[in-house]
Amino acid sequence: MSSLLCVPERGACEEPSDAAMNHNEQSPFDPSPTASASKVLKGQARRDLQTQIDDLKSAIAAAGIDLPAAPKTAANDNEMALDLDDVYDDEYDCLGPTLPLGLVEVSKQDQQSDLTVYKEEEDAEDDEKTEEVELTASMWDMPLIMFTPPIGSASSMVLLLLLILNATIQLVFLWIIVDGLSNPQFNSETVDELMAWRRTTAHDYSNYDPALGKSLARRVCDGDASLATSGVQIDSYANLVAYIGEENGDDVNAIGPLMCTLGLLIWLLTVSKEFNGLWKLVLGVATIPRGTSTTIVFDEDDSKLQIECLSTRRTAATLLVALARAFICGTLAAYGCLFLAYEISLGDLLLNTVALEFVLSVDELIFEALVPTTVKQLVESAAPLAAVRARALDGPRWRGLDTRAALTIGTVATMLGAVLGLILLPQRNLLVQARDALCAGDRDFVFTLDGLGSIAWTYPEGTNEAKLYSRNYPDGGDPKRRRPSLKSQPLYTDGVIDTVLAQQGRKYHASLCSTEECFDTTLLVPTPLADRPPCCKAISTRVPVSRGARLSVEQKAAESVSDAVQLWNPSCYDALDAGGYYKNLLQGAFADAANEPGGCGASREPCPMETPFCSDSGECVAPACANAEVFCRNNTLAGLRARQLCPVTCGCDDPRSALALSLPEAGCGAQCLRVGTYRERMDAMPCEDVPTDDAGFQNAMSDMLAVAQTWPYDWKTSSTLIFQDLQQYGCQYLQMNQTGRTFSWPFPYFAGMNMCAEEGSYYQVKPMSYWCPVTCACRSGDPHCPKSCPTRNASGSCPGYQYGMSQLSTACPVELMT
Repeated sequence: MSSLLCVPERGACEEPSDAAMNHNEQSPFDPSPTASASKVLKGQARRDLQTQIDDLKSAIAAAGIDLPAAPKTAANDNEMALDLDDVYDDEYDCLGPTLPLGLVEVSKQDQQSDLTVYKEEEDAEDDEKTEEVELTASMWDMPLIMFTPPIGSASSMVLLLLLILNATIQLVFLWIIVDGLSNPQFNSETVDELMAWRRTTAHDYSNYDPALGKSLARRVCDGDASLATSGVQIDSYANLVAYIGEENGDDVNAIGPLMCTLGLLIWLLTVSKEFNGLWKLVLGVATIPRGTSTTIVFDEDDSKLQIECLSTRRTAATLLVALARAFICGTLAAYGCLFLAYEISLGDLLLNTVALEFVLSVDELIFEALVPTTVKQLVESAAPLAAVRARALDGPRWRGLDTRAALTIGTVATMLGAVLGLILLPQRNLLVQARDALCAGDRDFVFTLDGLGSIAWTYPEGTNEAKLYSRNYPDGGDPKRRRPSLKSQPLYTDGVIDTVLAQQGRKYHASLCSTEECFDTTLLVPTPLADRPPCCKAISTRVPVSRGARLSVEQKAAESVSDAVQLWNPSCYDALDAGGYYKNLLQGAFADAANEPGGCGASREPCPMETPFCSDSGECVAPACANAEVFCRNNTLAGLRARQLCPVTCGCDDPRSALALSLPEAGCGAQCLRVGTYRERMDAMPCEDVPTDDAGFQNAMSDMLAVAQTWPYDWKTSSTLIFQDLQQYGCQYLQMNQTGRTFSWPFPYFAGMNMCAEEGSYYQVKPMSYWCPVTCACRSGDPHCPKSCPTRNASGSCPGYQYGMSQLSTACPVELMT
């Protein structure tokens, strides 16, 4: 661009003379003799020029020369001196030592004109600035040169295979990250599972170590390396504490979120670098001239590869590969953020950040390791692909900041903020919940379920019961809070355990729980209050010690069904309908067995502990024996609890009731055979076989058939045949011998069994002596036989049709006598 000089008298710019040009070349305003004739006025040179102007004006005034007035403008009609700070055009600076003699006055209008000229010239310079696009050592750039004469067909085939290999490797890594590694390690379901572990395994007496005097939960939270179980919980808790600390995850000890943020930033910057390189390549390809064929020249003198022209087909292929590269990079960027945000191991977080960058640089690794040497040399010495205009590459500028840089910064900041706000922050809160589910609240107690299904818990000997853990279960709240935020649980037992986990059994809370606060003492039999504080549930279910005593957790864990009935229901009465201190506990034990999973009613919410049973109408109620009656004949846990807690309603005290499962281990208990109602009915019963069509007998056989369908296959098939024969032929069936038998297998006394005796056969049902005392050879005083039967003599213990009918023995079958 030619240099211009400003002539103030004419107010226009002309081409300078040779003398002026020579002078400008040596002007102090142009520090370089080869630079443009006019440069920005700076430093001492600007001060010298101002001094010359002032001296010239003083000389003119001293000579008495009248000067014409300076042009007036609407903005200012006063004469003004040259403001050198506003003159910064380095090509249209029209002031210098070669100024002609005469008036030198510059108005604001002239200065504004100069600024406008500068702005236009600056835009023109930006349009003319270019940036070279280089061919990089990456497999993604190879479509530009493969299958061209300088590369050769063999090397081109290798490049094609390596390009496919590169895309395949990156896609496989991408699939692995998307399919399995970008999922959260902890979610709401995981927290629920950890809480379930805490309510069951962590404090179960079976996992208690009596030598250490510690529960499994205490050992996990202490990081006991000698544990043979719950290794996942130990590792999870250690990682959670290292990641978020022991508070809410927002303190200085929570280095995990900070480290994750740095890892995300590094990863997003890496992706931005990849996209910037891709954008530069696409612009370079778009700048190369088009033709019918690709022209690549190899200058042997300079040993440089020059792409002079690209065919339309090669351009499309290159852009298609670039699109695939953008897809892989973009997808990897998104799922890589998830991969990092969901990682809670600090060591793995650092490794994962590096691993992601490695996946993104596989193209460069393959190029350096596998590309032929001649191709690498050509790429290294290749001339620039094209010179891309800076404005096309970077976009418009604003105060020195180009659009591309602004967009990169904004995109990185936006993505980082989105990941932090939408993923990392909720994830941190979830991790706090998971850590609290593992170890918040009481860690020391142990519990078990007894033969009735009721919970019994205590602290191991030596536990400091006055201690309160600072972070309480379930939400890290104040451990001294009397009514912690506890949700209703599907099982009554889980609700009690949650209460103990919330440290309501500790000495601080137990000392505040008075009898009047927990029970209605105005009643004849004190009954639990509906709105009693949680500590009442804790103290009501605690037993004195963990080991040794009859009511210890150890003994309760080994308690049988009949032992539990003897303890909780010693007089064979409907305990579920009675009041007392343990009414709610017994109701909860029955509800836990009888309720269907999934909540109650239309809302499917768990029932509260005060009304734990879900009725047929979908309402939560306090269960009674009227609710239990439908379960009495079921060979299920609910049926067992119904017979344990409501023996009268179920018919346990009636010898000839239709209840097939009336034996002690079936839930009725041995004491029901000793109560007055049972003895009275046995005394009044005649020693006679009932007719086959007796309604009570037929009902009993139907119930036995129904129970048989719940047994294992062998028991079910054989017992079904026997019960069907009994239902059809009645007591006569028990007199059939093996040789003259006309009924289907098996026969009544097979293998020496005797269905007349309690537990005398494989089938644990009521003995047939209640209905067939004569055929069963009952004698007065025999178990389950009428008192009116004849007295037993010493001549023989079994009738002839029983003797020798066993295929395995010629002795009598199981006798009725005890």
